[in-house]
Amino acid sequence: MLSDSSARASAEQIAAVVREIDQRRRVVAEETRRRPPSWPSGSPPSPRSCASG
Repeated sequence: MLSDSSARASAEQIAAVVREIDQRRRVVAEETRRRPPSWPSGSPPSPRSCASG
């Protein structure tokens, strides 16, 4: 069983990771908003369709 202190530490670690991911997601959203996509559909072409030609 986990002790209270270790459980709290792991919860803080998870919260820190979630915060980091959220920040990164926000940065990516800002970048995509700043420069419009070059492709008309609004989503990048999948590598599979590019490979098939």
